[in-house]
Amino acid sequence: MRVHLPLAPGGRHRFLLSCAVLALAAGAPLAAAQQPARANQANWALADKFDPEALRPVLYSSSVAAHWIGKSDSMWYNWKDHTGSAFFLVVPALKLKRPLFDQVKLAAALTAESGHAYDANNLPFTTVEFGKDHKTIGFNADSSHWEWNLAAETLTRTGRATRERPAAAGRGGRGGGFGGGGDFRNFSPDSTHFVFARNDNLFIVDTTSKDTTQISFDGELKRSFGRVDT
Repeated sequence: MRVHLPLAPGGRHRFLLSCAVLALAAGAPLAAAQQPARANQANWALADKFDPEALRPVLYSSSVAAHWIGKSDSMWYNWKDHTGSAFFLVVPALKLKRPLFDQVKLAAALTAESGHAYDANNLPFTTVEFGKDHKTIGFNADSSHWEWNLAAETLTRTGRATRERPAAAGRGGRGGGFGGGGDFRNFSPDSTHFVFARNDNLFIVDTTSKDTTQISFDGELKRSFGRVDT
């Protein structure tokens, strides 16, 4: 004898709905398995956001660009961080590092001579040129060219602002560095070798034998090892 159990009101609909849910759940793994796997692709747009140039306003200086002083082994560099911009002198033979000059005194002298207020931690220049005797440094500010005597700590206006070379590391007094009509070569301290950029990679040249050796191989457009190609 068959016994029929009556369904509660709405029970039939709940029963059918439960069956449909179970069927969908059983088929979900199969559908997922049939979908092709998505290949991971490089997100260059995201990578560019962390490029050194893009981060410069946040990180300020991230490496030292050494500027050799004449034919000596001494160098100077400019460093910028959240406290401002500072100039330093380095003499490797003496293991010495100190401020290149008194920025407070120079800022005060420049303010007095130009009539414009300047902050010692944010001077209006980031590059300097040493005089032939290495006793003075020259720089551009307020549309003029100035010379600062390092020993006497005196400032002299020498004329109109001169055309500046790009602030690239290089042999001081030799036009070392890259770009802007300057010398594309970047000399070693003893001037026996120099490096230059070509096709986004670096090459080193022996100044005696003229032998040229490629020293980087993975440079590419917008990710070049050199600022200016030859």
